[in-house]
Amino acid sequence: MPVLSIQTWGLPQQGLTEEEQIQLHKELENCTEVVGTIRNSVESYMKEKAIRHIEELDYTHRQEYESWLSPELTHGTKVKYLTGFDWIKRHAIREKANSLLGRNQKILYENKIWFLLYYPDQEVASRFNKTTDKKALVWDFQQKSPERMKRQIFQSLQKLIADDYSNSYRAEKLGHLKYFYNFCCERGIEDIEYLETEDEAAFRQYLEERRKKPNRIIDYCREVVFTEAKETNWDANVWYLSRFCFEKERVNQSNMVRTITFQTVRHLQNRKLLQEYMKYGVGLSTLSLSSLREESHYIQGFLAYYNETEFKDARKLTGEKIDIFFKYIEEKKIHPNTFNRYVKAVDHFYQYLLTRYQVKRIPFHKEYYLKAEIYRHHDRSVEEVVSKEILKNLKYFPEEIRLMYLHLWAVGMRISEVCTIKAKEYYRQDDDYWMQIYQVKMRNYKRIPIPEALYRLMQVYIKKKRRKPEDYVFQNQKGGAFCSSTFRCRMKKLCETYQIGDGTYMFQAHGYRHTLATVFYDEGVPLQSVRDYLGHAYEEMTQQYIDYMPRRIEEASKAYFKETDSSLAVGLKERWKHGGSHRHKDTTVLPKSD
Repeated sequence: MPVLSIQTWGLPQQGLTEEEQIQLHKELENCTEVVGTIRNSVESYMKEKAIRHIEELDYTHRQEYESWLSPELTHGTKVKYLTGFDWIKRHAIREKANSLLGRNQKILYENKIWFLLYYPDQEVASRFNKTTDKKALVWDFQQKSPERMKRQIFQSLQKLIADDYSNSYRAEKLGHLKYFYNFCCERGIEDIEYLETEDEAAFRQYLEERRKKPNRIIDYCREVVFTEAKETNWDANVWYLSRFCFEKERVNQSNMVRTITFQTVRHLQNRKLLQEYMKYGVGLSTLSLSSLREESHYIQGFLAYYNETEFKDARKLTGEKIDIFFKYIEEKKIHPNTFNRYVKAVDHFYQYLLTRYQVKRIPFHKEYYLKAEIYRHHDRSVEEVVSKEILKNLKYFPEEIRLMYLHLWAVGMRISEVCTIKAKEYYRQDDDYWMQIYQVKMRNYKRIPIPEALYRLMQVYIKKKRRKPEDYVFQNQKGGAFCSSTFRCRMKKLCETYQIGDGTYMFQAHGYRHTLATVFYDEGVPLQSVRDYLGHAYEEMTQQYIDYMPRRIEEASKAYFKETDSSLAVGLKERWKHGGSHRHKDTTVLPKSD
């Protein structure tokens, strides 16, 4: 027969024995951080309520103690007594944490009211010492809500209070998290990882009704839950790629692909098929993450088209039904290159289904739909007057932005290459100065000459920032590669601030590659040499970069093979000799690439 407590039978609670009272008094005497009058008050309360040890105190007792205090006390005095009560409880927590058992104890979720000042890790709890609104520190996990959701919120809460944020930012995020928790309780959300777009829209409406600004707390919680899970949840509606380790060749560190989402595909079976294909793409393919995300985008567009039609299951679609989709996107008059990407992505998807025996054959022939790809020429070269204006104002730009811009202007690098330069990649060979850079887009290394002035500027910067050989030269706040989108945004703002081009110039990092390619070609550098310098795989791509003179390209390319002394170095030598705007050290020999 189970033993029932006295409270269960509704009988009066027994008081403390004399021995227990002595022990309690000793425990309280050790709380020297609290004055005697408050210790005595807490002792009287605990004796009256038959609480044997200060370790047993919790937030419910704190509320009860507040009511127990004399109503004649002023508000300020009550606050002092409650603060003393908190320090007594926290003393017990620290004592336990310093014990052998406490040091090895993991903080686990419990269905109780969590008061952050009483958090078992008192180093974390100390971050809330100056919080005046104590109610903001109260988290009620006793509510009758789905257990899994409550555990996910608690996991997010633990991450949020443990991470090294400023007090103001942490308080703001905690407020966002509490609103989200209350929303999930009211809406009966069972699992954060399976939120649909309408749930997210409902949360935005929930905030608007309470006059709160939209925030990214859903994204934060989902990322914590997905990345910290013991096993990967491949069924989640959003995947966070920071969970996985990828080969260097697949990742553009300056423009990280954070997520792959599946919410636009409403038909759950089709969503499952796409997730299986993306699982293969993440784990077994060699596709770059940007290409994988692009593939996912086009397939989702295809599957989402059938969300509201009777032909839902992708495995049962006929060639005629797929033809309807291709005609639908063709009516949008998208570029042939984009149209072909749709066709190829859908074909890849069905090839995967075929290998997994989900379909017996691919229901359409991609060759029937593929269009002739037309490469449009865009004149993106930066006008000389604009470059001069920027150079004139460059001294007012932040140092890292200033140096990054010089790599674009003087060397014609891709912005992804600039953002991922490592300190070891600048070097001197005899009287020449070089960079060996990793081309994210081409997945290989290349060596290019650089101006002596740029080399010396970078050596000063690297030394000043104490960069190690393997460190990124230009870093984000976490020490990773500088984000290319951040650089673009800051450059656009600076150009606007300093009225570059009368305030109308729209900064485009890639325009400087067009400028350099055009200048080289205009001064007699053969197309093949320009291609090698830019790091292109095909001459057709290089042709897209040479502006103003498209008619000369083909003729000059043919003439190149009749010349015996044509080289990039000769072209560069002529340019430097005449004092071109991209002036480098005069040299006639380039070392061979490794």
